[in-house]
Parts: sequence; C-alpha cells; structure tokens
Amino acid sequence: MSLGAGASLLHDGKVVQKLNSKVAMVTSIGSEAKVRFAKIPFDVCMTMQNGDTLISSETIDETTKKPRRKRTRSQTSTRAAITFKLDENATRKCNALRKISLDP
Repeated sequence: MSLGAGASLLHDGKVVQKLNSKVAMVTSIGSEAKVRFAKIPFDVCMTMQNGDTLISSETIDETTKKPRRKRTRSQTSTRAAITFKLDENATRKCNALRKISLDP
C-alpha cells in the first residue's frame, strides 16, 4: 500500500515552493488451519498472523525561487510480526489437536 501527496505554494501565479510526500507499507497476512476428521464434531484449530511490516516515507521540500533549496527526508522502520492471541477455549482445542498430531 502506498500514499502520495503534494502541494505547491504560488506567488503571483508562479510556484515558489513545492512539497511532496510519499508513504509506503509492505506486509503479509496469513492464516493456518488444522483439522482432524476422526470424530464429529471435527477438531479445528485456526490461527491468524501477519509478517514483519516495513514502513518507509520520503518528504521533499523544494524552494523554486533563488536561493534555490531542496531538502529530502527519508525514514524507514520495521514493525515485528504478530500472531493474534486466541481465546482460552480455542487455545485449549489447538493445544489438544497439536498434542494428538505429535503423538506417534
């Protein structure tokens, strides 16, 4: 996902200053489902998570009149991945299903 914005400052119909800004974000979202069909109702465990999130931004501030000046500011950060917490009942079911699948 990305977002861009720009603005121009005019004086007597001429551009005297420009400001452009961009923000971008990249991440992944996933889910995992484990099902055991040995009995009814089925044993089901479903989890959701998102991967690391990379966020970057760049802002360019440019003066077009003399003395000309151009400043660029860039920033990048990473947010850690998350696995969403299950409620207590779902956690018990998932742990039981995991234990069954690990037993030989």
